[in-house]
Amino acid sequence: MDNPTPEHLMRTAPMHSWKDGRGAMRIYLQYEGKTYTYPHVVWDFLNPEEPRMRGDVIHHIDGDSTNNFPNNLKKMTLSEHTKHHGSSKSPEARRKISNSSKAKHKSITHCIHGHPFEGENVSIRKKQWNNRHYYERVCRECGRRASRKYQARLRAEIKTQEVGDGA
Repeated sequence: MDNPTPEHLMRTAPMHSWKDGRGAMRIYLQYEGKTYTYPHVVWDFLNPEEPRMRGDVIHHIDGDSTNNFPNNLKKMTLSEHTKHHGSSKSPEARRKISNSSKAKHKSITHCIHGHPFEGENVSIRKKQWNNRHYYERVCRECGRRASRKYQARLRAEIKTQEVGDGA
């Protein structure tokens, strides 16, 4: 089926969900190797006379991305959506968000395995995403453990290849 109907997708495609970086729940459907986000399927199903074009965005009017009720969805072009969200946050509001994010990361004192982010155990790694540079604290002990595990796996693969070649 080239273009499945939204009704067909909602009945047959498996539904998956995850929490994005902001903690918002995201829902999507997968069908024949393609991914469809849930708000788009809902919009297409309820508005067949107003199809989405390439570059269209489904905007959540109340700002809650988990609220996919029809009266909360609005179709916009990407530029309209960017203007809407860009103008809704003043430079002061953006600065507050940025500062709260920095404070949140500074309050994290241990890695996910419980090693402290202090002294010789922490290294700073410069990263880039979306043409923006940022810095990430990395636990050296976790890095050493991962390296030892990787090296052991490589040695085991080499041994199995040598045994296979010798037989």
